[in-house]
Amino acid sequence: MHLKKSGHVEYYGLVPANIYDQFSFRGGFYTYNSYFASQPITGGNGVPINGYLEGDSSKTIASINGGSMYSAGTMVLGISKVRNVDLKVNVEGLGERSSRGYTETYFDILFAPKITIQDMIVAKKGYYDNDGNIINESGNNSMNDYLPFYYRYVVDENTSKSKMGLRIGYTDMSFIKKAPFFYGAEIGSKPGVGSFVTNFYIMIKAGILFRAKI
Repeated sequence: MHLKKSGHVEYYGLVPANIYDQFSFRGGFYTYNSYFASQPITGGNGVPINGYLEGDSSKTIASINGGSMYSAGTMVLGISKVRNVDLKVNVEGLGERSSRGYTETYFDILFAPKITIQDMIVAKKGYYDNDGNIINESGNNSMNDYLPFYYRYVVDENTSKSKMGLRIGYTDMSFIKKAPFFYGAEIGSKPGVGSFVTNFYIMIKAGILFRAKI
């Protein structure tokens, strides 16, 4: 426990105290939507997008250039270890001193039973009428009653997905002058489009919490 500071010297002391560790099971469920792309430069993770033209599954196309949205519902099951420290003593000649903190170590298994990828809509070069007849090869058309003609690719069935994931993390929170400061790290792999390896991530977290009475 920190006792005082004199010049550039910090004084600490050891006091008898009981510290309890709490072990618990944790679980939950969350959903999310995310964008992914076949090329990393477009903001995606470089997962090949494979599919076929809508209405004709025999016309398969591999490695479609572009991106799409996917949604996933993920179940979480894990264990955690929590340590709470809330110590206050009165030191003779120095007054009241306290030490407060919170740490958590956790491990979770993630499972997404259903991951759905939206169809990709890709415009053909030029402009077409409602029957698919080309109007202008250049695509420079000023007439408002003609619209681009689109391909619709069904990519949900043939694009790789990873339904399993896991994560392990650590969080440390200290109370300094009534302002909680926390930091931590997490490493793992999330379910989603791609494989267990491509969905690997490392996350560093830190922040300050401000409390106020309402």
